[in-house]
Amino acid sequence: MREFNFRAWNNERNEMANGDCKDTSDNINWKLPFMSEVSLINILLSKESYIYMQSTGIFDIQSNEIYESDIVLKKTSATVYGVKGNMIVVFDDGAFYLTAIGKNDVNRLTQHSVQRYGLEVVGNIYENPELTIRSQLD
Repeated sequence: MREFNFRAWNNERNEMANGDCKDTSDNINWKLPFMSEVSLINILLSKESYIYMQSTGIFDIQSNEIYESDIVLKKTSATVYGVKGNMIVVFDDGAFYLTAIGKNDVNRLTQHSVQRYGLEVVGNIYENPELTIRSQLD
């Protein structure tokens, strides 16, 4: 059975919170041994200052876990349906996709596509918004 991992962007503090950290400003422990996962998720989802992102369950070429809202860079010379630059990982209609920056094209994200195109996580849309600017070379 697949494990579901999440991370969250704190809009008020402009920082990423991963699953094993504590948010002392809100007195939230992300992993509390005495609390069920459902209870913890309900508490976290009630916090409006967070944007939650789910892991895709897929790892990039450097073995980094890929999450929705990550920005990935293609390291091979092959084009992903004509896309040359950075792509953003999005979740839509029950699946994870790669979307080209500044375009409406989407492509399904799979472990095979990671290997074929040499995809590497280079940031995310919250911590690295500068990476979402479309390259003039695309």
